[in-house]
Amino acid sequence: MPPGRAQRAIGAPPGTGTPVTLAEALAELETELAARRRVYPEWIQRGRIQPAEADRRLARIAYAVRILWSVQETASQRTPARINGA
Repeated sequence: MPPGRAQRAIGAPPGTGTPVTLAEALAELETELAARRRVYPEWIQRGRIQPAEADRRLARIAYAVRILWSVQETASQRTPARINGA
């Protein structure tokens, strides 16, 4: 894919040396959100986390997912020339 497209790597996480695309980061956040939605009810029942804190954490991750979806949609609508300022 040409530089400047939505799938352009956004950088390497510290210690990995492997670039991560926006789509990969988004998929990882969605996986994490789904995992937390599965485990938080049990954690609440066991007293490991308070319901309000669980709700706040889920809301923060869901917000990050919405932001990345928006960024991905915006990037996919741009041409490489517009992204690069040409």
